[in-house]
Amino acid sequence: MKNKLIIILGILILGGCEQKERLINVSLINLLANPNDFIGQNVIVTGYFSSGRFGTVAIFVNKDDAENGNFGSSISLWDFPLNLYNNEKFTCKNQYVTVVGKFDYEKESGFPSVVVTEEIYLPVVLIMRGSPETSKPISGNCHYEKNGSFG
Repeated sequence: MKNKLIIILGILILGGCEQKERLINVSLINLLANPNDFIGQNVIVTGYFSSGRFGTVAIFVNKDDAENGNFGSSISLWDFPLNLYNNEKFTCKNQYVTVVGKFDYEKESGFPSVVVTEEIYLPVVLIMRGSPETSKPISGNCHYEKNGSFG
């Protein structure tokens, strides 16, 4: 477990070195409240990953909002492949995840959204402390990269 955390942190640090644009760590609440402050920016945001509107997937403020279809408290991941989300081997769905991607207005809908999803993974805090629903550490291999690899 400790080795996984070190690997994840190393990837984040090294990945940040390769980024030409800086990453902004932002809460989902702040992103929803002030979308224009983040348009065109590369963001890191954590939320509950579930199916979204218009055949997309999204991250929600919490599990209840996802289950009740409260799309006002969600940010869509417009480029994320829905067929991958529906793949039973994809383990990231219906749990809290951290998303790295470019935030902008989606061209077709006009909604502020993550338009380029670079990476999805379990938040470090959940690996260490556990999920809010169970307070048990999360294990698993939830990871997605833009190149199509996932675990």
